[in-house]
Amino acid sequence: MKKLEERARKYYANPIDHLNSDEFVKMMLNDACFVIEFLVGVHEYFLVKHQHQLRQEGQQLCHVIDNTIVKVSWMRMHICQDLILFENQLPFFVLSEFYSMSCRRTENPNQKHPTLIELAKYPITRMLPRRDKIQFENRHFNESKHFLDLVHNVCHHPYLTINAEHSSTRSHKETCPKMPRVIELEEAGVTF
Repeated sequence: MKKLEERARKYYANPIDHLNSDEFVKMMLNDACFVIEFLVGVHEYFLVKHQHQLRQEGQQLCHVIDNTIVKVSWMRMHICQDLILFENQLPFFVLSEFYSMSCRRTENPNQKHPTLIELAKYPITRMLPRRDKIQFENRHFNESKHFLDLVHNVCHHPYLTINAEHSSTRSHKETCPKMPRVIELEEAGVTF
C-alpha cells in the first residue's frame, strides 16, 4: 500500500497535509479493508442465499455469513449509500490493488474470484432506479476514479446515445428525465 501513496494523494482535490505518510497509508488500508470486506461479504451472502433458494433446504444462512452489517438489510443499504458519499471516496485503483492482493492470498490458488466490478454490482443496483437497465458487461469500469465515478459510469447507458435516432419510437417511460442544472435550481429559489 505504501507504493500507492504518492499516486493516491494526487486523487484528492486538496492536499492531505494533516496526515503523515504512515497515517495516510493506514487510512487507505483501513478504508480498503472495510470496503472490500463489505463487498465480498454481500456477494457471498447473496450467492449463498440464492443457492439456498435453489436447493429449497430449511437451513439457516446465519452460520455461513457471520457478519451483521451484511445480513441486516437496513445496515447494508446504509453502507451502500455511504459508499457513494463524495467525502468517502477512495481511489478505485487502491481498492482494485488491495482486492488483487487479497485474492492472491487465498488457500486455493486455482480458486476463481469475482472481479471487483462484479462485487460492486449489488451496492450499485440497489441504489439506482431502473436497475433492470443497468448493464455491466462489455464496459471498461476499471478506469473509474473512485466508487462514485463507477456509479456514474454504470449510469451512462450506451443505449441512450447509440439509439438516439430511435428516441421518437421509445415510450415516454423509456426516456431519462434531465435534471435541472444547479444554476437553474438557484434561479428558481433552491438554496444549497
